[in-house]
Amino acid sequence: MSPKLSIIMPVCNVENYLADCLDSALRQSFQDVEIICINDGSTDGSLEILHKYEKQDSRVKVIDKPNAGYGAAMNDGLDAATGTYVGILESDDYVCEHAWEKLYALATKSNLDIVKGCYLQFSETKESFFNAITKVDRHCPTWLPQVPFDTVFTPKDYPRCFWMNPSIWTGIYKRDFLLKNNIRFNETPGASYQDTSFAFKVWVSAERAMATETPVIHYRLDSAFSSSNSRAKVFAVCDEMDECEEFLDSRNSDGLFYHILCALRYKTYLWNIGRVSAALKLSFLDRMRGDFLRDIELNRFDAHLFDDASREEYLAIAGVDSSSSDSGPSQDQQTPIVLIPQKDSGLEESNLFTIIVPFANNERHLPECLESIESQTCKEYEVVLVDTGSSDGSFPLASEYASRNNTTLLRLHGATAYDAIIAASRQASGNFIQLLMPSDRLESDALASISDQLNDYDLDLVVHGVRAYYETPFVEKKYQKKGNPFASHRLYPSISTGELLFAEMEEADDFHDEIWSMVFSKELLKKAAIPSRYTELNDHLLALQLILLANRAGCSNRGTYIRRITDYPIDKPVEPAKKILSRLEGLGTLQNLLESRDDDYLVWHALDAFCNEWARLCRVDYRNANTAQRNEVLRCCSKEAERFLTAIRWGVRPDELRISYERRGNRLQRELNEATKAGRAVKTARNLSARLRQLRSSAKRLTQLGGKRTQETPHLVSKTSPKTLIVLDSAECSSEMQSCVILARILTELGEKSTVVIPEKGALEVVLNTERVPYRIFPIFKEAPRTTDGNTAPIKKEPTFAFDRKVLAKLAKYIEEEHFDIVHCINYDGLYGALAAAAANVPSIFHLRSSIRTGAMSDEIITDALSRVGAIYAASDTAARTLSNRCPRVSAQVIYDGAEPHKFYSLHGRTNLDHLRAVFCVEALTKSAAEILSSALAAVSELTQKRSGTTCSIAIIAERLDDNAMVILQSTIAEKELSGSVGVFGSRSDMPELWHCSDIALMISDEDLSVSTGVGAMMAGVPLLCAANNPCSEIIENGATGCILAETNLATIESAIEDVIDNSAPTHKMSVDAQQVARFCYTLEETARIIHQLHKDFFANQIATA
Repeated sequence: MSPKLSIIMPVCNVENYLADCLDSALRQSFQDVEIICINDGSTDGSLEILHKYEKQDSRVKVIDKPNAGYGAAMNDGLDAATGTYVGILESDDYVCEHAWEKLYALATKSNLDIVKGCYLQFSETKESFFNAITKVDRHCPTWLPQVPFDTVFTPKDYPRCFWMNPSIWTGIYKRDFLLKNNIRFNETPGASYQDTSFAFKVWVSAERAMATETPVIHYRLDSAFSSSNSRAKVFAVCDEMDECEEFLDSRNSDGLFYHILCALRYKTYLWNIGRVSAALKLSFLDRMRGDFLRDIELNRFDAHLFDDASREEYLAIAGVDSSSSDSGPSQDQQTPIVLIPQKDSGLEESNLFTIIVPFANNERHLPECLESIESQTCKEYEVVLVDTGSSDGSFPLASEYASRNNTTLLRLHGATAYDAIIAASRQASGNFIQLLMPSDRLESDALASISDQLNDYDLDLVVHGVRAYYETPFVEKKYQKKGNPFASHRLYPSISTGELLFAEMEEADDFHDEIWSMVFSKELLKKAAIPSRYTELNDHLLALQLILLANRAGCSNRGTYIRRITDYPIDKPVEPAKKILSRLEGLGTLQNLLESRDDDYLVWHALDAFCNEWARLCRVDYRNANTAQRNEVLRCCSKEAERFLTAIRWGVRPDELRISYERRGNRLQRELNEATKAGRAVKTARNLSARLRQLRSSAKRLTQLGGKRTQETPHLVSKTSPKTLIVLDSAECSSEMQSCVILARILTELGEKSTVVIPEKGALEVVLNTERVPYRIFPIFKEAPRTTDGNTAPIKKEPTFAFDRKVLAKLAKYIEEEHFDIVHCINYDGLYGALAAAAANVPSIFHLRSSIRTGAMSDEIITDALSRVGAIYAASDTAARTLSNRCPRVSAQVIYDGAEPHKFYSLHGRTNLDHLRAVFCVEALTKSAAEILSSALAAVSELTQKRSGTTCSIAIIAERLDDNAMVILQSTIAEKELSGSVGVFGSRSDMPELWHCSDIALMISDEDLSVSTGVGAMMAGVPLLCAANNPCSEIIENGATGCILAETNLATIESAIEDVIDNSAPTHKMSVDAQQVARFCYTLEETARIIHQLHKDFFANQIATA
């Protein structure tokens, strides 16, 4: 009866170790074994020892033969073996206890071709565990998936096993499998390393393999007979590589194995040349060069299997110029493996949607993702799953799903998201593509809703509304204050051009350069493909290009895509050097996009903002990179990328550095202040001079002893210019808030020390730092908890605020400690400053410039605050009347707002108005404002229809957008077929630049309070048309510096615009005169001088009264 396991043990002059080796084998708990000992011409006492054990134990069989080499001895052993499985034992090692029993149990249970374990390596002084499965060669591509433990796998799906140490004696092999595939050892007399080709043949042929962490062998490191210490066999490794190639040729093998063999040849030759003597290095190098060049000529070189440094070294050795060779990782070099093709589902020739799901180690989330696909009410879809490198249970899950659904399963290990999209799209039959990340899911009616929108408007692209799904209650608690990071600030049109939709979304900070956030046509994808060597971040650029190339695009304003927010790492990390290189190449793409759209200011400005943010992130990545990573970037980047890299490295503006240093200093000062208040002994505090400590101590003692008297006595100083605290109602970087910051700077230049308070962190901080205006943040408006539906955050950002009295007390204390003389409050939501000033016994002023409110301060609070102010200013007579209606006893002084003096442009003097560029401005887009704007849009539409060849582009600017008003406006835009010509924007920080790219300005809302926007138009020389009840009508002379519309109906607006277009000479003169009026009468500097004088008078009156 045949044994279950045959162990082959080659023996050649190892008498010192042979007895220990045989004893360990015969002591194994697994007894049904035969040990075939092949004496390969030993000249010491090895043969006598073998015969001794053969007589003692019938399981030992000895074959004596003349020396013919390791390969011939092993083949004789394979021929003599009769067991179901075959193992190998080197005669200078010994077996771990129970090792063969464990391996055989695993092999028979799962019907394996091979099961491989690990080993313990030992010397005379120490022993350590070596995991031969995970510790692969350093040249192994990092993107290859890890070989799973204790799981049946196919080596072709996990090519990392080819880079493992051969260590063929740590496994057992099914004998029938070896015979069927003619797997034998290479018989090269006197040579070594025959285990290399044997291991390669096994991995190529195996269908069912398993790896385990069980130690099998005690491997001796310091044996003098070990082939790994022999330096004589210089070209033995070449023979092994040739043997592997002949084996592949005989089987007509898959091209993937030739690519792998090419990479293995490189790592093996490189290892070997470091071992040979100096006299033989040159001859071996010639052999290396010839073999490498031959592989390149036979198209066996796959750049994906090499890192950047190895790829360049390989090409250099082969004598191939890497710059002229397409050696970078491109999609064409890596062909996806189609593991499960799409079934014939009986549907029409093409589906409506192709859903692409790339995954890598997403076993935790993938089932929920696939379930959301199956639950779709629209069934006109196919699914393409792309495994980009899974080592967990993701791949079996995907295989099971693909086997029972209309699904294609691809394997593209190491691919980026961009590579996965391009590869999967080639398998797609759908007209539209949806990328679904494995951690996310779709609403059950998502495809049906998108399908309706695509069909109704004949769109190329639809942007999803995105909901945020929290992984756990802990994550929800952590992120809920921020809300849904993908939520939109406003509604967007159902149909528009892609460029205009991008401009609207980017200006509102709602555009997310994520490819999964949109559904797009397959034809659009073909136009938007990005050629690049480094595709790590190309999916972000692809999202940008898709929306820019879409002729007809729209937005789904409901949450059809659900994004998971989790602390669990979802995406595999990108190597820092490749990330930087990808960003640098992306800068070149963005530069080309900018240059191609310099004639459309709205789109150009949005692209410029996107490009600046891309460059900033590139600079951050480069700063965070270590020296080795920076050197790799320098070595690998192209000439164009090197130019961008120079700008990234040295392109930091002095203002940015100064702001960075100031922020760092402010942070340290705050830490010192907190440490001092808490009584902690810090090094900085100990180093303060004795005089400074004495002064602080004296000030503290005086404050404690005379606190009551200090509070009751006004702070009187002998000065003419007061110290002013300007309290703003917002930290948004709108044109109005920017003008307030510049006012504060000019007031300081005029001798009035001004500090700004903002109610939250925001983009305005950049302006404050740039203008060098000191500021403090007091979060007076506490955001109320958001309403959620289960674990799903709202689709739209609709924050509600509550008034925080605790912060108000802190502000009052700050006003008192800093001895401010005046608190100047801007707008209704800035009246919290008046309440704090009253608590600190400091006079305050209210300045109404806008009617926009957050709702945090109730009408009662505002009325109470107004009763406490000492003076009231209004931005116009309209604003003053609004105040009078609210508080009849209030009398306001009018101070017209100016525009930035340094943003003065010469007239563009366009006379050819075949393309009319108009800007319609309102402070808040309410229902009444939307109705008036609808009349204006209708007027422009009729005008362009009457004038053949005349087109228009209209930008509607509103500080605050109301959803109901947006619906009215978008209905008019669609009705008048202006979807590709009208963009609706919120507050913009680039109004002066926008005016300079405009031909006409309309201020037609009767709810505006400020004239600053109109003044900006006048300064740029743009003809200004305003309604009679708009504040701008107060500063222009009808027919001389602007046009005042008696009514805001369609006929009146159309007639006024026609007059501007047809009468170019009078219009030009009106623009020049308006520009001069604005330049000399309504600058921000002039406004600041008026406010400064009012502050001085008010302060003097307060001192006199005191």
